[in-house]
Amino acid sequence: MNPDHFVMKEHLRYSGPTVVPRSRRGEWTCELLDLNDPVRVAHRETLSAVYERFSEQYDQHLDDLGMVMQLIALATSEEAVEKLRVLKEEKEKALQQGYRQMVDFFGVAPSLT
Repeated sequence: MNPDHFVMKEHLRYSGPTVVPRSRRGEWTCELLDLNDPVRVAHRETLSAVYERFSEQYDQHLDDLGMVMQLIALATSEEAVEKLRVLKEEKEKALQQGYRQMVDFFGVAPSLT
């Protein structure tokens, strides 16, 4: 199948890490490209697990950053505000670093919505 001439989702879909044909063309493509070769399926499982772990860490950094920003708003002394600002910068750096690691690992910027 030439992807320029067909909408792939009409012919193939994922069920977990396995590619499932939806049509005769999908069956042909699965067989021709050996899309469910055990090594390829294992590779997709690994990528999914790594993405899930990165995503969990990213979400945790976002939660931590939100909490620090709330504490800054509630802080009463300049010393406390300064300590929280430093912590906020550390969390922002960790968030950026985690995102860059995902981009480096996957080769593209993943959707984190």
